[in-house]
Amino acid sequence: MINKKTKGIIAAGHPITAKAGKIILEAGGNAYDAVAGAFFAACLAEPSLASLGGGSYLMARNKDGESFLYDFFVQTPKRKKKSSEMDFYPVEVDFGGATQVFHIGMASSAVPGSAKGIFEIQKELGIMPIKKVIEPAVKFAREGIVMNWFSGFAFEILSEIYKSQPETLKIFESHQKEGELLLEGEILKNEELANVLEFLAKKGVDEFYQGEIAIKMTQDMKNKGGLITLDDLKNYQIKKRKPLIIDYRDAEFITNPPPSAGGILISVALKLLEKIDLKNIKYGSEKHLLALILAMKETGIIRKNKIDDNIREKDVIKKVLNDHFLDKSFENISRRVNKWGSTTQISVIDKDGNIASMTTTNGEGSGYLIPGTGSVLNNMLGEEDLNPKGFFEWQENERVSSMMAPSIVVDDKLKIAVGSAGSNRLRSAILQTIISILDFNKDIEKAVNNPRLHFENEKLDIEAGFSNEVVKKIKREFPKANIWKDKNLFFGGANCVMFDEKKREFSGAGDIRRQGVCLLAEG
Repeated sequence: MINKKTKGIIAAGHPITAKAGKIILEAGGNAYDAVAGAFFAACLAEPSLASLGGGSYLMARNKDGESFLYDFFVQTPKRKKKSSEMDFYPVEVDFGGATQVFHIGMASSAVPGSAKGIFEIQKELGIMPIKKVIEPAVKFAREGIVMNWFSGFAFEILSEIYKSQPETLKIFESHQKEGELLLEGEILKNEELANVLEFLAKKGVDEFYQGEIAIKMTQDMKNKGGLITLDDLKNYQIKKRKPLIIDYRDAEFITNPPPSAGGILISVALKLLEKIDLKNIKYGSEKHLLALILAMKETGIIRKNKIDDNIREKDVIKKVLNDHFLDKSFENISRRVNKWGSTTQISVIDKDGNIASMTTTNGEGSGYLIPGTGSVLNNMLGEEDLNPKGFFEWQENERVSSMMAPSIVVDDKLKIAVGSAGSNRLRSAILQTIISILDFNKDIEKAVNNPRLHFENEKLDIEAGFSNEVVKKIKREFPKANIWKDKNLFFGGANCVMFDEKKREFSGAGDIRRQGVCLLAEG
């Protein structure tokens, strides 16, 4: 129950990330101070997921009910180079049940937005001095934190990337095994990160984009086969967008609009599922799973035919999210229904009702350590998911389209902040979390941590945890389905918080797939 001492709630992908946000809430900060402080701590505790050199989105809903989307995702450089002049090469990442190829190197990096975005948003929306907001992260970075299982696992699967350059390895090298990355249980310190946070808090974030940091970064880009120039950095701008808002049942779903593709794709899936009476379907049943699979399948078809090539058109939302268009897609689901017989997420709600839902990513990292920052630069130009037309087919000086979709759900009773990590799987993680709460009345812990499935490009992945009988029935329909033996980070990381207006109660959950944590702030 909420009381005079309750300051808010935060869910994040790491205990240290959540702890930093909790400290700030308890010190009198609002949701936007807390999400900023948590992000700075994530750059330490979740370095393979969060970085000053990455890209992010923040969905904000203030206590007066106004919603804004802050886009500080990565931007394509203003020029390209010949392939022979670029440092760009593939690495294969094994998730333990599926593999995925990513590309790294200097030319895999897009113009970063996370540093500029988080400093400027905190200045606009926060109420604490920035010096206080960085304090928890700076303290943790200097004193050191214990590597947990997920951090160790992330370094293990991304080891080829983080060992690719000596400067990067030096920051993250194991104390026990020379030449290897930090292991679970070891202490991670990052003095460079602590120093740069203090420097930027004192001098301003423009130092990252126009000062010595930018000059060194772009000199390396020029000399080592990268694409980012000083002009690219100087001209980077945050974009404040009107959110995409749809009705789902009796709730409002508020999410990331185009040119990000994630929000509109989740909206399409919700609108298709809205036409099914899920409340009268048993959770975890064959009908439940088949409804999800078919909604994802139809969404994939709509994405391919109507969204990917038109994502920057002004009327793409109107064209795709209209009942006449969706009814045609629903017919394909209805016929079957009647036949039945990696990214990290920080979600915060404060005591005044301000909501912050932030998704941030560094891709897998390019391998390049930005000089003097303790932060690895992103590899967004090397992610196949973000480059559906092929690598280096992007338009110059344009915001990269992303699947990231930090979202807020509001009805007459609930306020929910939700988002997920997980590359293309984050859409299905968010979708399944929302319908679990709104349609199946699951508590937030079960909504976040119950098993999931994902369907894309005619490939079905089913996480462990569904009944064997139901899975066998689904396998008859989809014989090539990949059945996972355990829960896995492949299926995303949906950290979620909620405030129940009628009960006056906070609740939340961190995704156990990535050792997510939820903390209540009291003071």
